[in-house]
Amino acid sequence: MRYRHKLIKSGGVWELLSYEKEVATGKDAVRENAGRKKQSDHDWINDAETKMKNRSDVLYRARKQVFNQANANANAWNEQPKFFTLTYAENMQDIKQSNYNFKKFIQRLNYTLKIKLKYTLDPTMDELTEIKTVVSEW
Repeated sequence: MRYRHKLIKSGGVWELLSYEKEVATGKDAVRENAGRKKQSDHDWINDAETKMKNRSDVLYRARKQVFNQANANANAWNEQPKFFTLTYAENMQDIKQSNYNFKKFIQRLNYTLKIKLKYTLDPTMDELTEIKTVVSEW
């Protein structure tokens, strides 16, 4: 099967994806020259750039999937997901300390509210190497 558009439903949210080239699946997805690529002498030049681009693409897809799952799960019980960002007033660069602080924050919040929150956590570093934590709660 080949397609250029894909419709994704996540809870009550619909998303239409359009592709420049056709996407092939199943029998149509048979590739020519399948298997390992032959490395040339110049592959090491683009290797760092390729790794950074691939890493960026993987992180984008992972975050997108988390948001879609949050929408699908939260809307299953007629609740709207809440997305918010936590940042530090000072420039925090230690990810272990940030995770510890967040864990303590959630424990105190659960104790105060007397409920157990369900959440997804996405710690990120911004351009200034400051840690930001995006939390989706449902």
